[in-house]
Amino acid sequence: MCTLSDEEVRLVRDVVLQIGLDREALLSGIEPLFRSSIPAASTPGQQVFVDVHHMRQAGTLADGSVPLRVWLENAVVLSRPRSESTVFQRVLDRCKEIEHRRRRVTPRGAAIFGSAALVVAAVIGLGVQSLGSPSGSGPSPTHLTSATSLPLAVTSLTPGTPLSAGNTTMRWIPGSAFSMGSTKEELDVATALARDAGADLDARTLERETPLRAVVVEPFWLDEHEVTNTAFAAWMNRAPDISADKDGAVDGRGTRVIFTRHAVSGIRLEDRVWRALPGRDEHPVVLVSWRAAQRFCEERGARLPTEAEWDLAARGPKPRRLFVWGSGVPSCKGVVFGRGETPVCAGVPPGPAGVFDAAMDRTPEGIFGLGGNVREWVLDRYNGSGVVPGEGLFHVTRGCSWADDTVTCRAARRGYLGEDEEDPRVGFRCGMAYRAQVEERR
Repeated sequence: MCTLSDEEVRLVRDVVLQIGLDREALLSGIEPLFRSSIPAASTPGQQVFVDVHHMRQAGTLADGSVPLRVWLENAVVLSRPRSESTVFQRVLDRCKEIEHRRRRVTPRGAAIFGSAALVVAAVIGLGVQSLGSPSGSGPSPTHLTSATSLPLAVTSLTPGTPLSAGNTTMRWIPGSAFSMGSTKEELDVATALARDAGADLDARTLERETPLRAVVVEPFWLDEHEVTNTAFAAWMNRAPDISADKDGAVDGRGTRVIFTRHAVSGIRLEDRVWRALPGRDEHPVVLVSWRAAQRFCEERGARLPTEAEWDLAARGPKPRRLFVWGSGVPSCKGVVFGRGETPVCAGVPPGPAGVFDAAMDRTPEGIFGLGGNVREWVLDRYNGSGVVPGEGLFHVTRGCSWADDTVTCRAARRGYLGEDEEDPRVGFRCGMAYRAQVEERR
């Protein structure tokens, strides 16, 4: 299978734009039906990403042709006699080398490799179809370390494949090209939901979900649940520059890490040690600033997910889901929501619940809590309106919280908060690009 690394995709994109190669000429010779299935993008640069991603995902077509190889061969010819032609030639040669090596791996040889298949893939760039598992036990997790870069070819992992990352588990989310935001029809559904629930709906809230924009998300790993009070307290205890003040904790620069003087906070300082409160140890941590959330993820070898990654995990590529779990409205037994000042769900206390307590709030890939419990910080800054990333001091939050209503629990819902602010409805989880650092499965 011909494939490109993340760096190679950016490189060929830049060269195509720099010398102005014609898209139709680059796609010449590729099977017409496949060409017509490639989504349109809003800019030439984005279109190159969409084209390459679509061809990469397709691999070999039914007629035996490899669209990405044909595209690279066209790029070599079209860029001659410029020196940039050598860029495409190098990428094409590596692509052919991968295909040659792949053909040399027999089914019997693959069986012999067994649990080392992932490491072999990382070394020689082969595609891995799935991670095997003992009968009836589900897929075995890969283990995080700082050894080998995971190649793009591993995009053929089974969606939801687990990765053990310290004391948590991440799930594999395949990359995709998709339209991010809400259509007019989807906004009409939101309006109808609010009307049926007798809820007020600010039109400006819906405007944040428009206009639609074409995005391409590379494959990535995402925590299967939000970061818990236990995990965050342990991290604060390890951080040498985090100290207590009257409101919670600050870092060495005096920046707020967490606000703990709130009824729903699940962390307290006892005998100079940060501890999760009994009964709240597996609740998602809240009242954490964006800076602290990003630092936590970075020190774990990850980062906050981008908004596009979060959106893809929550809504899927196509068709896009209304709620994280599908089209059905949330139930009080299945989703942690409706526990605010005017509760929809009676008989339950305000505040978050355990990260695995909501059976309905689960994606097909096994990601819990994207549709309720707490809203979540993402990496992107908020631009004031629309789904295009911004440059201000506010960051986007996504998802629904314990205090929110049915309309707010729609998977397309967007919010924002200052990067040094804390909110009792906001927590976070970590994500990691497909070039995760892995060692051989154990």
